[in-house]
Amino acid sequence: MLKQFIPCIYLKNGKAMRSLKGDEVLSDNALALAEEYDNAGCDALIVFDLSEGDEEHDRAIEDIRRICALLDAPVIGAGGVHRMEDIKKLLYAGCKKAALNWSKQENIDILQEVSSKFGSDKIMICYTQADRITLYEKEVREYAGELILLNFKEIPKGLELDFPTILSLPDVSLDKVMELLGDRNVSGLTGEAINENMSQLSDMKRLCAENGLTVNQFRAAIGWNELVKNESGLVPVVTTDYRTNEVLMVAYMDEEAFRRTIETGRMHYHSRSRNELWLKGETSGHYQFVKALVADCDYDTILARVKQVGAA
Repeated sequence: MLKQFIPCIYLKNGKAMRSLKGDEVLSDNALALAEEYDNAGCDALIVFDLSEGDEEHDRAIEDIRRICALLDAPVIGAGGVHRMEDIKKLLYAGCKKAALNWSKQENIDILQEVSSKFGSDKIMICYTQADRITLYEKEVREYAGELILLNFKEIPKGLELDFPTILSLPDVSLDKVMELLGDRNVSGLTGEAINENMSQLSDMKRLCAENGLTVNQFRAAIGWNELVKNESGLVPVVTTDYRTNEVLMVAYMDEEAFRRTIETGRMHYHSRSRNELWLKGETSGHYQFVKALVADCDYDTILARVKQVGAA
């Protein structure tokens, strides 16, 4: 099973709150924060709609629509669901999946309806109490595709659903990450703990891979040893925008720059003028997030397709 790291946005009036309680602002711009998580290489994003009332809910749906349009990572919509129409709004806004709040009877009542209309693979269930799941085990098995366990403390011992489950964590250590993801039913981690450690995501994924866990890491289509270097041991790199194919810049890589690019998912080059490793955007903040690295037919030039932040 692929193990995923899934940050979340607790959305309220266009802002990202720090937790589901919604009483402390993490960012005044939820859209910008969502893009930041996406650029860091998140596997998906859960957006919890914390709106109150229909008017605020409609504004939240528009915010979710903008998030879905901006991100490459799939978005999971949650919160604000009272009827089948609310699931429809989330999916039509661009969410790949939508979640039902299992603590609300009205959500339990519409499970079969929304699953029949949109497919069980589109429907997730958020819950806090394992007995609420086992009580409706037959329905969950038939009509849902994945679970999200909120307020995680320990994996329920009595839950034998053999179901992929995302755990929401308030805090976590690296050792605990390995332990939790090692469970055969745990498909991913989310919550404040993941939000706060997104800058370390590439390191966490590398550690997971080293411990035999299957994670979604960037893979180059070429290896450094396959490339033909110039007399200085460098390879020229043509960097293009992955959406428009616009050529952004031409630079060079040495082996260290190539390795660091793959490890971090951010473009690194070798600066010939300074004779040192160069992380593009380290000073300006205009990072390049790598989408693909391929070689030309002679293997003496690299083509890098990137998502450019700011100017190249």
